Amino acid sequence: MSILTELLPMLIILPIYLQIVQPHAKAENWPTWQIILAMFVLQSLVTRALAIVGLDGRKPLGSKAAPIDGITLVQAESGTIANAVVKQATDLRVGGGRVLVIESWATWCGPCVKAMPHLSTAFRNMRLAEKEVDFVGVTSESKSAEEVAAWLKENFKNGIAYPIALDTAGSVKSNYSSSGIPYAWVVGRDGCIAWEGHPMSGLEAAVDAALAAGPAAAEVEDINKED
Repeated sequence: MSILTELLPMLIILPIYLQIVQPHAKAENWPTWQIILAMFVLQSLVTRALAIVGLDGRKPLGSKAAPIDGITLVQAESGTIANAVVKQATDLRVGGGRVLVIESWATWCGPCVKAMPHLSTAFRNMRLAEKEVDFVGVTSESKSAEEVAAWLKENFKNGIAYPIALDTAGSVKSNYSSSGIPYAWVVGRDGCIAWEGHPMSGLEAAVDAALAAGPAAAEVEDINKED
């Protein structure tokens, strides 16, 4: 995401506020809470409008997903399933015949915390069913891996089954845009974005659809060998 894309909503909102909202609020003697509410509504409308016309920095469904290079995996003590997956997660990559679920979250985000047990259960079920899918939850916070690992251990006594990572190089924040968190992307076997949305609203169905579309991982490896 470019700096212009990040600043675009504010560049649109500021003139509207100065020319319309502020004079009207002053004339009507609005209380502070009404001004804040008006700004929130205005921001929501502008963000939605930018999304409709494709200027919010998001990649459309079906477009090639960017690599998630430079993420630092958090070694949380969360049980044998999670520990095994974390060791394998160094090979997390876009494309290659496996489906990849990327979730954006943060330790300070209440809805993110509520969604994590749901994602953990979904991941365990898919692993037990031997589905060719990988998960990774990525936070762009300025915390160390040790700090995030300690937070996970304190907040989830039974652990989180899927890998958790820090967006150390900023690749996820730069290439995967959303209007809020938690937010998830399903990258198909072909490396293209197959679905995006709230991780508790349709994620499992989207993963199954992505798995059904395109060749399996072993078939992709055979094709790559032939090339």
